[in-house]
Amino acid sequence: MNSSYSNLFRFFFVCADLVALNLVHIVLMLGLHRIPQNEERAYGLLFLISNVIWLLSAYCVRLYIENGLPDIYRFTKRTARGFIMSLVCIVLFAFIYHYPYSRLFIFLSLFGFFIFLLASRLLLIGTSTFMQGANRITRRIVIIGYNKTTKKFIK
Repeated sequence: MNSSYSNLFRFFFVCADLVALNLVHIVLMLGLHRIPQNEERAYGLLFLISNVIWLLSAYCVRLYIENGLPDIYRFTKRTARGFIMSLVCIVLFAFIYHYPYSRLFIFLSLFGFFIFLLASRLLLIGTSTFMQGANRITRRIVIIGYNKTTKKFIK
């Protein structure tokens, strides 16, 4: 696999996933009126911990690491495993920390992030499938030699 493509793949999905996770938290913190003003620090901690947990779970399931040709379905399976691992860890953190986080906030943040992951992976699969179909039609080949067989093959 081309290392520049691999690095671009990693960088794009790491950034896109983190931006989506942070955007979901920011929108919920601004739009959800269940968070008291004096408890924003605890929600900020949840905000930070959820980022760290997502990165650690993605690392544990090797989400952004491709050693061969990119396999979209393997990437999607790893995404599901990483999300489930981060979901369990965030719920355990909220339980162990003993701070009365809004269950609605936690549910909506996890659900919003799940919807983003689902949409981005489906878009990736659709784009990949479309590009592979288009690539079959215009695949370039090299013909070596010049005789009757090669003329027939070119036509």
